Amino acid sequence: MATVTTFDDFEDGIALANDTDYGLAATLFSESAARIHTAASYLRTGTVWANCYQVRDLRAPIGGPGFSGVGREGGNFSREFFTEPQAVFIKTSL
Repeated sequence: MATVTTFDDFEDGIALANDTDYGLAATLFSESAARIHTAASYLRTGTVWANCYQVRDLRAPIGGPGFSGVGREGGNFSREFFTEPQAVFIKTSL
């Protein structure tokens, strides 16, 4: 499912995008890389696709704020997300 809506200006567009309890991903379309970087810095999402969708490096983390889940999956982030570290101390001499 996708939502497409119009907005009056940049700030209004960012406010509309962030007005949700979720934040897994967003997709931006623009000819300006500077505009994409600026918009992405204001979006509360774990992933931002620019001029594409579902293109990703499996080593990159995926996850998002709000009700989009807890933590990040992918790459080295998966190790910490799916394990619980344990410390074991052994006295080697009596």
